[in-house]
Amino acid sequence: MKKRTIDGSAFKKMIIKGANKLDDNKELLNSLNVFPVPDGDTGTNMSLTVLSAAKEVEKSKDNTITGISKLASNGSLRGARGNSGVIVSQLYRGFATAFKGKDVATIEDIANGFVKAKETAYKAVIKPKEGTILTVATALADKAMEIKDEVTDVDEMFTKLIKHGNIVLDKTMDMLEVLREANVVDSGAKGLMTIVEGWGESLRTGEEVTINEYKASREEVDVDIFSGEIDIEFAYCTEFFIVLEEENDEIEDKLKGSIGKLGDSLVVVADEKIVKIHVHTNNPGKALEEAVKYGKVDSIKIENMEIQNEKLQNARKANKPKKPVGIVTVAQGDGIYRMFDDLGVDEIIRGGQSMNPSTEEILKSIEKVNSDNVIMLPNNKNVFLACEQAKELAKSKKIHIIYTKTVQEGISALINYIPSEDVKNVVESLEEGYAEVKSLEVTYAVRDITTDIEIKKGDYLYISDGNIEFSNKDLEEGVIQLIESKIEEDSIITMYYGEEVKKEDAEKIAKQLSEKHKECEFDVYEGRQPLYYYLISIE
Repeated sequence: MKKRTIDGSAFKKMIIKGANKLDDNKELLNSLNVFPVPDGDTGTNMSLTVLSAAKEVEKSKDNTITGISKLASNGSLRGARGNSGVIVSQLYRGFATAFKGKDVATIEDIANGFVKAKETAYKAVIKPKEGTILTVATALADKAMEIKDEVTDVDEMFTKLIKHGNIVLDKTMDMLEVLREANVVDSGAKGLMTIVEGWGESLRTGEEVTINEYKASREEVDVDIFSGEIDIEFAYCTEFFIVLEEENDEIEDKLKGSIGKLGDSLVVVADEKIVKIHVHTNNPGKALEEAVKYGKVDSIKIENMEIQNEKLQNARKANKPKKPVGIVTVAQGDGIYRMFDDLGVDEIIRGGQSMNPSTEEILKSIEKVNSDNVIMLPNNKNVFLACEQAKELAKSKKIHIIYTKTVQEGISALINYIPSEDVKNVVESLEEGYAEVKSLEVTYAVRDITTDIEIKKGDYLYISDGNIEFSNKDLEEGVIQLIESKIEEDSIITMYYGEEVKKEDAEKIAKQLSEKHKECEFDVYEGRQPLYYYLISIE
């Protein structure tokens, strides 16, 4: 039987299926990162974004295409992470615009949805590039308009759209030099096609689906751990229910044995069909993995007790008087947090490379600041769009974004911070503060790649203002070479060493350089940032 329209119920299934398919393939998308550093996070960002949309539609009883598309748009926007996530949220917003006021969507409405999606996404990007997710969005929109009058079934429409979209996806490799050199397609574009393929599968089968339970990788979980003043051995207070697939008289003993190994403060309470679990652990994911062996997991609550402790210690901040200007920033690493706190930042959003904060997380931090004027320091290009979306949503405050691309730029901007009743003067002082900063980074390669230089997996990578300068296998030698290639007479060099670097090793490098370059000033600080051995600023 031909399907000539889709209603809200069908679109709900499509949204959930597309989110699940993307979540299943997020590691593949992460691996397509053309920059061979350990922060390829397109798949993670897109997955969290579309899962947020899926959660919004799943709980709705609305069967109109208007209602479901609006919920998907709102959910994806609130959950949008990174530039790729924000772009996806705008694609969903385009469909909501096209479906507004309708109970069902016809083939022509769907074609118009792809067009509106493309148009809305392009508006969100200041400098759009071909060979990206926008290219594939355009291809889908053009193809949809081309075939809307010839197809008589939505299944047929999506089959043709997916075939054409994947052809264009393969061509993205030839549209951008970085993709061609890395021999990969664009990860965001691949993510979009994964979503659309999920939509097509949903239409074909019509099967009921439930949302994947998102499982963070170890790296994602570790990013948010903050070592407070109180020694907490197991950071995550984890609670959930298991709806048992069948009665099991031994369930309490089995769970006490398996989950009990993961932490302390374990409580297991069971009746015939429901088990409640409470445990303090450093790996909530493993506790959930054990749980799903016995049934469906529900009502999950995971709280980081170290961060709760930190919030309690900083509760006094909530009692501060209203300020003329407040500041919110994004950062990773205990030492970096403390530095921003010392520089007068009101709210620090934990995130950055490998785990970009969502629009909603940014918005919540903005709302916590006791000021009508809030300045945002993203410190990462991949957080820019989420900040811009938060700015649009923050109706009660005036938001000013300082487009800092690195933590080093953010710190330098704040060192130059001149408090003032006039927010314009504050913005100008911050922008002047980082204008001349050179940002250097040292990390490692997550895979082999050959561009202008040959890079092997595990090599140390030396980066200057976003460009890989060289790689080698000797960290100390490489750091010295990188700094010496960029310093000038009377430079001020500040080194923030990461969580895998010893203080004495960082100080040894600074001492060697200062003895050779006596006209320069060298400072060393504990950053404790993950993934990056050193963050270095030169002014």
